[in-house]
Amino acid sequence: MGYFPRHQRPTMLRPIVRPTRTSVKNIYHPYVVPVIHPTHTKYNHHKIIQYQHHCPHTESHHTTVSHQNINCSCPRCRF
Repeated sequence: MGYFPRHQRPTMLRPIVRPTRTSVKNIYHPYVVPVIHPTHTKYNHHKIIQYQHHCPHTESHHTTVSHQNINCSCPRCRF
């Protein structure tokens, strides 16, 4: 039952070749690349020199002594 007679083989024709169907599979190979980020801290120490000016002051007292001889008309007083 069908289109072809029962005992007759179908005639083979040339095959039709379709374009190749491409399928892509991604395969990953990991590589490790170390990346170094160096840091540095610089401490600046500042020395401040403060000049403190002092002006010491001294005082002195001098006493002078004066002598006076006064003649009070006293006969006993002789200079």
